[in-house]
Amino acid sequence: MIISYNMQLSKAAKELNNVGAQKSKSSARLGSGYKLNKASDDVAGLGISEQMRSQIRGLMQASTNSQDGISMIQVADGAMHEIQSILDRTYELSIQAANDTYTHQEKQQIQEEVEGLLDELNSIYQNTEFNTKKVLQGNDSKTITKIETIVEKYYEEETIWETKGELPDFITSTGFQTGYLDSTIKMEEIMYERLNDRIVKTNPDGTEVEVDRFTSSSGFTYEKGSPYKVTSAGSGTLKLQGDDGLTYTIYRSYNKYMETQTHASSFVDFTKVTKDNINELINTGFQTTCCSCEQRYSIKFVDDKVSSVQKDGKHYIYNINIKDVETSDELLTRIMDALAISSGSTSVYTRTDSNGVDWEVTVPQNHFTGMALEKDTSGNNTGRLLIYDFPSSAATRRPNPSAEQGILAEGFYESTTILVEKELIKEVETTVTLENEDYILQIGTNKDQTLTLKMPDTSLKALKIDPKLKVTDLDSASKAIETFKYAKSYISKERSRMGAYQNRLEHTISALNNTAENTVEAESRIRDADLSQEIVKQARSNILEQAIQSIMAQATQQEEQILSILNA
Repeated sequence: MIISYNMQLSKAAKELNNVGAQKSKSSARLGSGYKLNKASDDVAGLGISEQMRSQIRGLMQASTNSQDGISMIQVADGAMHEIQSILDRTYELSIQAANDTYTHQEKQQIQEEVEGLLDELNSIYQNTEFNTKKVLQGNDSKTITKIETIVEKYYEEETIWETKGELPDFITSTGFQTGYLDSTIKMEEIMYERLNDRIVKTNPDGTEVEVDRFTSSSGFTYEKGSPYKVTSAGSGTLKLQGDDGLTYTIYRSYNKYMETQTHASSFVDFTKVTKDNINELINTGFQTTCCSCEQRYSIKFVDDKVSSVQKDGKHYIYNINIKDVETSDELLTRIMDALAISSGSTSVYTRTDSNGVDWEVTVPQNHFTGMALEKDTSGNNTGRLLIYDFPSSAATRRPNPSAEQGILAEGFYESTTILVEKELIKEVETTVTLENEDYILQIGTNKDQTLTLKMPDTSLKALKIDPKLKVTDLDSASKAIETFKYAKSYISKERSRMGAYQNRLEHTISALNNTAENTVEAESRIRDADLSQEIVKQARSNILEQAIQSIMAQATQQEEQILSILNA
């Protein structure tokens, strides 16, 4: 009996598990609303459902693509509507201008309005966009001129001047410390006193009469017997025109005399030069300028057979051969000899200092930098080189270091050629072909289910409108009427063509939405749960579960009763 009860309990427990599993499945379907919650619910149905879901999403995206295409078309159509309005106005204006009741000025005003409207036509053509895509520029390739600013790098030879080769310490100068001719020297200069001996006026009839004074046409007054100090004798006569239009002849005489002039100067001291240190001067030197310009004269010491001079730009370099030189006197003699080597005019003057000693001054290359060997009171060389400004006039010039005039510096002045990188900025004009591709709309869920949009070209060229169109005379206004009539017809055709695209896309959207709706319904039958059925199944499972639990409880009570009897 106990065994029988156990078997009944075992069967009841099995049935209870089955009912529980069925109840759990129904609860899951009721909770999610889906018949298929996992692949094992319906293997074939799940595959079909997923494929349908993918198709539905594709159909919905294709519908959105089509709607975007309609939006692009509407942007183009709206812009063309404005173009048509502008063409209506220009058509009206051309008809107005063709009427000969208007003055030229009034027709010019009409012309200005037409030009403004044509500019706006071009602006609409250039700037109308949908998501940055140009919608009024057609699909044909266009050739445009493109101007680019480019930077080209190139190398150019450039000459720079540098100071090279400073002198050794045993060569000194007053000028080296200050950088310019910083001392003064007095020399006797030859001067001339000009005397106006006679002044003769020539009358209109050719007769001559002597006068004491006259005023020239330039406003300067000349007097008989007036002396002037000059630096050269010049000519003995001078003819000038007076302020009265007559000719005046001045007869002059010149008196030569000596006058002491003060000059800016410096001394370069070579007294410490010996045969033991002379080689330290090789490839060193010094440079100087006069007090009136920055043209440099360099002394460069070289170990060569002969001395030479070279012109470097506007500057000069005197190469002084110091081979076998043993004393300062020998060195100074070679400097003075080298200064006589000239490509221009070199002059040698004798000047007398304040002690009455004669100095021989060399002025090379027709310049104003004079050099001489310093003399003591006995007329002997001191071992120093005098460098001083040697002006051609009586006026004493002063150094001007900021303008590099009157400079005396260590090192010779020499040019060097270098390559300098430079940039050339220029505009380059190139011809570029722009390929405007057709706009492809994906309006289906499969490959090649597309629609190609050929967008309108509303350029002035396509409208056959000359950008310089005139309406200021009857002939041009009459031609403009036909031009704008064609343009209006062209835009109407393009709008009609774009309207046909829009109609097609609207039908496409309707078909896509209908297909998607039916596919959703079919997919729902496979995947979605039948709630009424699941509720019935849930109720049945609850009843069975309660019945089985009741039976198992009764069986347990009977077993307990039998065991209590046996134990009694």
